[in-house]
Amino acid sequence: MRLNHGVLNKEEAKILNNLANGTVKLLAGQCPVRGCFTRVEHLKLHLRTHKELKRKEREVYMSRLRYKSAITLLRELRATNPEVPMASRLDITSHSQYPCTKRECIDRLKEFEEEVASLKAEVASLKRQIEELTDGQSTSSKLLLTYLKTSPPSLNSQTVKRRCPQSQMRSIRCFQNCMERKSLQSLR
Repeated sequence: MRLNHGVLNKEEAKILNNLANGTVKLLAGQCPVRGCFTRVEHLKLHLRTHKELKRKEREVYMSRLRYKSAITLLRELRATNPEVPMASRLDITSHSQYPCTKRECIDRLKEFEEEVASLKAEVASLKRQIEELTDGQSTSSKLLLTYLKTSPPSLNSQTVKRRCPQSQMRSIRCFQNCMERKSLQSLR
C-alpha cells in the first residue's frame, strides 16, 4: 500500500485494506431496508432478520454499509488532522467538508470568493445592459434575447440551430415560430 499507492498513514491503510477485503467493521445505524426504521448496533445481524430479502439483496446492502462505514472512518480520521498526511480522497465530497487550515489555502480561497463576487456583479451589469438594449427592439428580437439570456452559458448559434426543428435557422422569424410551437405543445 505504501509503495504502490503512496498511503503512508497506517490507520488509513488499515481502513482501505479492510474496505478492499470486505472486512470493514459496520458502524451502528439505521437499517437501510426501505420501510424499516430500526436503529441497531449490529446491522449485519439485523439484516439477517429480513426474511423478505434474497441473499443477493442482503449482500448488496452489506457492501453499501461497509463502504459507508469505511468512508465515515476515513472522514473521522481526517478530522483528527493526522501528522502523516492522508493519500486517499474518498471521504471528500466537496471543499466545504475539507477545510484546510493553512494560511496560503485560506488566502487563495478568499481570492476565489472575491473573483466569484466580481464575476457575479459583471453578469448582473451585462443583464441590465441587455434589458436596456431590448427596450427598443421588436418582439421577436426580445424573444430571442430573452431565450438567450435564460439559456445556459454554453449556448451559441450552433446550439440554437440544433434546437430548431428545421434544418437551419436562418432568421429570427424561424426561431419565433419554433418557440411558439414549443409553448403551444407545453400547454396541451
